[in-house]
Amino acid sequence: MKKWMKAIISFALALAMMIPALPVLAADDQVKDRGASLIEDIDYEGNGKVDVEFFGKVVYGKVSVTVKDSAGKTYTATIIDKDSDDLEFKIKNYKAGKKYTFTIKNMKKKGAEKFRKVTGHFKIAGPKECLVEELDYDAVDREVSFEFQGKVEFKNPTVTIKDADGNKISLKIKEYDYEEIEVKLTNKLQKGATYTYTITGVSRKGKNSFKTVKGKFVAK
Repeated sequence: MKKWMKAIISFALALAMMIPALPVLAADDQVKDRGASLIEDIDYEGNGKVDVEFFGKVVYGKVSVTVKDSAGKTYTATIIDKDSDDLEFKIKNYKAGKKYTFTIKNMKKKGAEKFRKVTGHFKIAGPKECLVEELDYDAVDREVSFEFQGKVEFKNPTVTIKDADGNKISLKIKEYDYEEIEVKLTNKLQKGATYTYTITGVSRKGKNSFKTVKGKFVAK
């Protein structure tokens, strides 16, 4: 072997020994920093349509979607649109006021070796545009939280709580986000008593039609 060839090989070996070994990570391993799911956001658009947004770019194989409600009933789902970062599907014969779980099969993060499935959840509100799905009263912290079905938004919201005689309960809004609004009470409510509430300035996300929501609850 010529001397110049031996010199090149020796230099390459020496250089390789100087570079530290780097860990090899599959693309799917890297996205675990954002949780097991590739899903970034889920938006119910009405009329049975659900839009699912993903973290970064994704690739599809023979992709399909299955949907079940909380009772285990299966609904027919049809993919109506998809691209590199989101997928939209529609379900038939859905029921209002139910919680649903969907599974998207045969997709993967762009650059990943294997196809996988991802699972997400969404809710469909009842007949009213905005409806309180769950109300929680924390007697220890003197807090009442109102959770809505589906995503909502607020515009200068107000919350009023009254007792059976129509007297207002002193309170202030503590915080609110896309799914609930929480208030702090000055005093505890009477256990077992019935109260009425009124929430103003709330709208289904994206509708920009702000309404008033009313209801009753029993302090436990």
